[in-house]
Amino acid sequence: MLAGRLSGRLATGSGRWVSTFPLWTSSPVDRSAPPPVGREDGSLMGCRARSLFGVSTASLEREWFSRTLPDVTDTEDGRNRVLLFVGDDWAEDHHDVELMDPAGSRLAKARLPEGMAGIARLHAMIGAQLGDDVDEALSGTFTELREASIPIRRSCQLLGRARATHYRHQQPPILGPKKPRAVPDNGQALTAAERAQVLTVINSAQYADLAICQIWARELDEGNYRCSMSSMYRIAAAAGQSRERRRLATHSAKVKPELLADGPSQVWTWDITKLRGPGKGVWYHLYVLIDIYSRYNPAWIVAPGESADLAKDFIDEAIARNGAVPHTVHADRGTSMTSGPVSALLTNLGITRSHSRPRVSNDNPFSEAQFKTLKYLHDFPKSFASLADAREFLEGFFNEYNHIHHHSGIAWHTPASVHFGTSPAIDEARQVTLTAAYATNPARFSRRPTPPKMPTISYINEPVPEPQKN
Repeated sequence: MLAGRLSGRLATGSGRWVSTFPLWTSSPVDRSAPPPVGREDGSLMGCRARSLFGVSTASLEREWFSRTLPDVTDTEDGRNRVLLFVGDDWAEDHHDVELMDPAGSRLAKARLPEGMAGIARLHAMIGAQLGDDVDEALSGTFTELREASIPIRRSCQLLGRARATHYRHQQPPILGPKKPRAVPDNGQALTAAERAQVLTVINSAQYADLAICQIWARELDEGNYRCSMSSMYRIAAAAGQSRERRRLATHSAKVKPELLADGPSQVWTWDITKLRGPGKGVWYHLYVLIDIYSRYNPAWIVAPGESADLAKDFIDEAIARNGAVPHTVHADRGTSMTSGPVSALLTNLGITRSHSRPRVSNDNPFSEAQFKTLKYLHDFPKSFASLADAREFLEGFFNEYNHIHHHSGIAWHTPASVHFGTSPAIDEARQVTLTAAYATNPARFSRRPTPPKMPTISYINEPVPEPQKN
């Protein structure tokens, strides 16, 4: 019994459970009445664990405890054996509980929530003092309650245990592999001989090159029904004869592009996006090149359509105006990007061609991000009235983006200042400003301020270093 175990462990002599809970002592104790669980000494037995594990209502307290509670000093040596101390009147949301030894020293203290969560924590507190499994002790107490003809529902209430836990303990889970369930023979399954006959028909010369569904239909037309079509498919699959037999082209996995730039005019990316025109089905095509290190746009054009020759001239003119040839030009796998004229131009200039993997949108992140910046502008029109109208709007956008807009990815410089090499001078001027501010009021700074640092590299799919060979 849990109360007896804890008393035996934590108290000397025949210590008893005593609580300062006022309801227990508010009713007179009837010593002549038998204890509710059949103990001759009248001490608290399993039902006393009901208070211990947090189920508390006034009616149940009077019914189950008023007849069996001994006096506080009712011990053989006349001393109190206070082991459980409930410090509050079982408030609605929590209970302050202390475990104390006979000398009055506190063993444990906790504020327990109402309900099963508090019960579980109190179980753990008592289990730490007992040194054994509280669930095992509760099971013994539950058995005593049932022997006293206490109903299962009421016994679970007294112990603070869910009925589901009780029934789960009554039928513990079966460990190990489950026994295979016998499949009853309902007469629908084909025999081994019938399955072999179906397989022989499938492999006959007249049906060797036909699909299973065709075989089944032709046999049915000839007055032969051996099985359902699905059964015929299953028999063929079990024999390894139901699979793709055509010679299908296979494609090797595309290599992930890994591009890195530590300065301007090293890696460019380009893409084409559509802009809505004045009427239904009318679209303009915007071609844009961007340097992944400086975020500068070397060139852009807007045209009424998409053309490989136009894409070739667009890239050729951008390289000529830039004055430096990039070592890599990256794009997705659109028709213009992979066209012969563009490929021939890049090959003649000694530029490495790079393409995104199929259906991988983030292999060209810089172009995609700039298109989003453009189309998410608050003044971006729903449609353009004409090609000239589109060019006028885009002229203002790219001028501001390259020369006015301060980009967070390049230490809040403008793309033009990074691309043309004026960002170091701007950093020096920023440092002078921050130094003067620090000298004026150093208490406002935890350390000497410095301007944002320019990233040393920029990349598409950060290159993974190759493992060193031993």
